[in-house]
Amino acid sequence: MVCSLANALDITDEPRVITRGSPPFSILHTNKAWSTLTGYKFAEVVNRSTSFLQGPETERDQLLKLQVACQQGQHAKVRVLNYTKEGEPFVNSLEVHPLRDAEGVLTHWCGVLRGEKAPKFTKTLMREAAVQPSSSSSSSRSSAGATSSATPMPAAATAARGGSRRAAAQHGGSEAEKRKCPASGCAEEVAAIASSRHNQRRQWKCTWSFHRPRICRQ
Repeated sequence: MVCSLANALDITDEPRVITRGSPPFSILHTNKAWSTLTGYKFAEVVNRSTSFLQGPETERDQLLKLQVACQQGQHAKVRVLNYTKEGEPFVNSLEVHPLRDAEGVLTHWCGVLRGEKAPKFTKTLMREAAVQPSSSSSSSRSSAGATSSATPMPAAATAARGGSRRAAAQHGGSEAEKRKCPASGCAEEVAAIASSRHNQRRQWKCTWSFHRPRICRQ
């Protein structure tokens, strides 16, 4: 039984936390055992209330019982589910002691914790809640992949059309190389110009040589 502030500050292996005697019951002291159990260092929690240990599955009726006892300045015992800094749940058998001065005025509270491993079903529910968002996103990616695979592949058709164009160009080039200007002594150049999608017209011209024009004659 913790009866005084000096007694609460005794070196002990049981986790202890000392808070102010009035709301919001800010933390003034924690021992090493408390930090080991919760994962929080004293510098991280000083002047904060202990509500950060609560979580989605913390029993609200037990919190209400604790609140009433603190309002009345009475000793109380509760058993609640708390969470460490890493988010791991643990069952906390919490006992709170009112600390009074020589005149009987309540000045501080001392909380003594006894941590136990949380039931397996609690951890399972937490893991399932954490997995659900990632599973839904994976399903969305899978459905998107199925839609894209079901869509016709325009790339193959484009490649086929590109191959046809290249074959036509090569064929046209070979025909142009066969036709050359028959005039001797002329530097000849042949260009094939496509004037429409369906018909091709070819125009021939002889280039200038030795700075003097020479006309190709048949």
